[in-house]
Amino acid sequence: MAGMRKRNLATIDLDTGDIVEGVFATSKTKFNPWTEGFVMTALYGSKFLARDKEITGVAQRVLRELESILDYENWIRVALVDIAEELEINRVQVSKAMKILVEKGILFRGKKIGHFYTYRFNPEFCWRGDTRKQPDATQFVPPSEYMDYRRTCLMKDAQERRKKEGLEPIPGGVVVDFEKEQKKRKRIHRVAETLAQKFDVSELEKLKNVDAETLKEFIRMNGTR
Repeated sequence: MAGMRKRNLATIDLDTGDIVEGVFATSKTKFNPWTEGFVMTALYGSKFLARDKEITGVAQRVLRELESILDYENWIRVALVDIAEELEINRVQVSKAMKILVEKGILFRGKKIGHFYTYRFNPEFCWRGDTRKQPDATQFVPPSEYMDYRRTCLMKDAQERRKKEGLEPIPGGVVVDFEKEQKKRKRIHRVAETLAQKFDVSELEKLKNVDAETLKEFIRMNGTR
């Protein structure tokens, strides 16, 4: 930059006294106290779990078990019977808990490989792996109760910060009515379940985390089946 004095730096070898041009930079080795690994959970994720009235009991235990076996970039490949054996509970209970976590938007269910499905934790809820890859993973997150809650929290926090700084509220900054969105999403899930006998299961799975307009379009396109 103009006006800045150019500095002539060098490094001295204390053993030989030689002067070496330039400066050698060193960095400390990162310290990780958890040698078994760890998972980063969003603060909004913890708040959501604390306030949700359905993710309790068995669902909470299953969630914690899944976090303990989480692979890099949030992938999980495990049989429900294995979870049931580890937690000493019924397999049906595990299945119900997984369904709740998927419907809430904490988990995404992937393709079936072999005898069981693959799952992936919502990267907006928690993350394990290179944090530089997390933003790319969030590009395909579908709408859900958790994402509604997260969006509401983000907006509230942003508005609160602007208020403290004496700034005007964000134009068009509408906070999501979480209770209303939750009821609407449950209605969509019920409608999707009633379509199970009419449409292929593979198509039905796509309806689990969609908005009302997408659901209406699906029914319109497939109404002649």
